[in-house]
Order: sequence, then C-alpha cells, then structure tokens
Amino acid sequence: MKVSHCIYTDIAKVSSIIVYGLFERKKYKRNDSSTIEMDILELHRIILEGKNLSFEQLDVDEELEFNSFGEKVKSILNINLNSDILKTFGLINDNGKFNKAALIVSDNNNISGVDIIKFGDNINQIMDRIIVKNKSIFDMFDSACTMFNKYYTYEEIRGINRNRIELIPESAFREALANALIHRTWDDTPNIRIFMYNDKIEIISPGGLVHSISKEEYLNGQVSKPRNPILANIFFRLKYVEMFGTGILRIKQLYQSMKFKPDFKIYENSISIVLQLVDLKLNVSVDEEQIINYLSNCIHASSSDIAKSCGYTKDKTLRLLKLLQSK
Repeated sequence: MKVSHCIYTDIAKVSSIIVYGLFERKKYKRNDSSTIEMDILELHRIILEGKNLSFEQLDVDEELEFNSFGEKVKSILNINLNSDILKTFGLINDNGKFNKAALIVSDNNNISGVDIIKFGDNINQIMDRIIVKNKSIFDMFDSACTMFNKYYTYEEIRGINRNRIELIPESAFREALANALIHRTWDDTPNIRIFMYNDKIEIISPGGLVHSISKEEYLNGQVSKPRNPILANIFFRLKYVEMFGTGILRIKQLYQSMKFKPDFKIYENSISIVLQLVDLKLNVSVDEEQIINYLSNCIHASSSDIAKSCGYTKDKTLRLLKLLQSK
C-alpha cells in the first residue's frame, strides 16, 4: 500500500496513530499492536481533539434565531437575550460567528432530535409517539417532560387535599434527560430515543463515555468532564442541572429508599439509563420476592450467596433465578 500522508498524534493524549493511504483512500489507526481501519467521523474527532477543540465550538455560517432560548433566559434569569448575552453563554466565537452550540440551542437546530415512544402492554402496541426535530434543544427537553407528565403523573384527592403522584421521580427523569442532551455526540445524527413502558422509562443517548473516563468514574461521579462544555454551562446557568458531574449521583439518590434501582448501561457508542416505577408490583411468588429483596442490596451476589442468605438449596435457587429472568 502506498502511503501519501502520515499524521502522528499525541499518543499520551488520544492513543492513536492515523495513516492516510492512497489505496481506496482508507484511514487506519494503531490499536495496541495492530493497525485497524477507522471511519471518517472518528478521524474528525481525533483531529479536533488534537487541536483542543470540540464539535460545539465549530463555526456556523448562517443566521440563527433564538425565540425558544430567549424565552428561557427571560423567564429564568430575567434578562433579554442580545449579542452580548450570547457571547457570555459562549455561543459566538472570537471571529464573530455563531458556533455549533448556538445552532443546537437555536430554533434552527437541524442536527438531530428526540424520538419518544409510549408502548402499551408490549412493544407491538404503540400508544403514542412524537419526534422532535428542527427545534431548539430546550423544545426537545420540554416536549419530553410533557410526555412524561402525561403518562407518569396523576393527581389523587385525599380528604380536602389534592396530591400530585409521580409513578417515576420526575427529578430523576429530568436529570437523565438533561444528561442525555448535554453529553450526547452532536456530531452524529441519530436521535436520542426515549422508550416509555408501563413499568419503566429507558433513555438512550448516542455516544459512549468521554475519552479517559472509566465506567466506574462515570457511575460514581468521581470525574466531571462534559463532552459539550458550552451546553453543560448553559443548562447549569438556566438551573436545568444542579451541578456539573452530579447527575448520576442525584438519580441514584432519588431511588435510594426504593426497592428497584435505576440501571445504567454503557456501550461503546451509546449510554442507556433505565428508570423503574417507584412502586413496581411484580407477579412473583414469596420465594422469588425474597431473592429480589436480597438482590436489591447485593446486586453482584453469586447464586451460592443467594442460596445461603435465603435458606434455599442450590437447585431451588437456580430454578427461581431462571423463573425471575424469564419474567
């Protein structure tokens, strides 16, 4: 293969060597001791990282409107949006052009959206669906919250009082939704997907973990490194999030006293957060419920640990676990 260009990046920084080859114009990178082909999106990300830039900082060569964002700034901060305020939010670059973050919060956002589906008793029953695209990120947030309130909150009259009941903690949903919108990969086009079931909500965000952050650090909130710091700062200043890097911890805390905990699934190209109903009732036997109660506090327990704690034989424990898995 004839090589026309070879770019060596800072190995300590991005752990990659990129090679341009004339043969079919393919791109390659080092992966441990081997050389593997890479796609153009990954190449662009590495080049930006080498320049200490992020996608949201790139210039946008078009005029933008900010009606939705302007209303949020006015209602929350009681200030009128103008070019100076846009600069303080980091939405105008030093050259006077809007950046991608500005496009995302603007009414002209054409990058990606949110796909929200409410299922019935199974995934073949679609009770409701909205796709929010070509709108501000704040319209996406509001539309998802409206759908949440439609299906997971209700009012209950007790005596002379009218109480608002949340089947899933709304604060946990808002944190998970904000986390998905702030930290997703905006340079890729797939929508954020929100699957609403009778017993849970799953929010799937494009993009895995930020480079150099481990799964453990993400789940424990030990490191705060937003993929899109401009968007993260805007959500913080508008009080959509409490503090940088605390979203996952807050979600866990909201479920602390509940039997069924949120589930966090981390993949190479996506992150999923599953929020269970706070009073989820399962069709299980007394023996099965005893195992559930034990696992709610010892999620990584072995079958031997479960058998010993519950007083069951190994065979009975395995049989009950198999039944629970099928449910």
